[in-house]
Amino acid sequence: MEKLLLKFGEILMLIKTLQKTDIDLFYLVNSGVKNPLFDFLTIFISDTVYISILLISYFSFKNDKKVLIQVLFAMFLLSIFVFAVKYGVSEPRPYEMLEGVILLKNMGTQPSFPSGHTTLAFGFWIIFTRNIKNSKIISSKKVFEIMIMLLWAFLVAFSRVYVGVHFPHDVLGGMLIGIVFGYIFIRFSEKIIK
Repeated sequence: MEKLLLKFGEILMLIKTLQKTDIDLFYLVNSGVKNPLFDFLTIFISDTVYISILLISYFSFKNDKKVLIQVLFAMFLLSIFVFAVKYGVSEPRPYEMLEGVILLKNMGTQPSFPSGHTTLAFGFWIIFTRNIKNSKIISSKKVFEIMIMLLWAFLVAFSRVYVGVHFPHDVLGGMLIGIVFGYIFIRFSEKIIK
């Protein structure tokens, strides 16, 4: 019993350390380096995630309506899943819990975990990449597009912490959920198509 209590104490210490690191990282990104150009860019990236997904989907897959519908359906399902997880976990936003948050966007009181923008960006990146790789010719242009989309997904994640609406663990959770969802959706949709 004593060993069990000792292990439990170690786990609690680890959790406290991770929470402190998460908050420290939040403050570093949110208030570390502020300038008007970064403020504008991060707000722009944050505000245009959904429309970017729609436009990129349309212009990338407009010649293959089946793929276009599949990608948009995946994003719709992922949005519903994220909404359910958010309200299931019901974690407050950083500006509701911490002092001194530089808030560039107000998200009201909608729950924080996971970052929906980040989840959709990474889920979209996985599904986008798979559909680009499925096309007949893999060119350096397509590889470049895949890398640009990955960079965009990371910028979305960064922007959500920078503007003050998510903790780092919110965006990390969003990355993982988006990637896992993307892989599961691809496997599931391939089986249906076959």
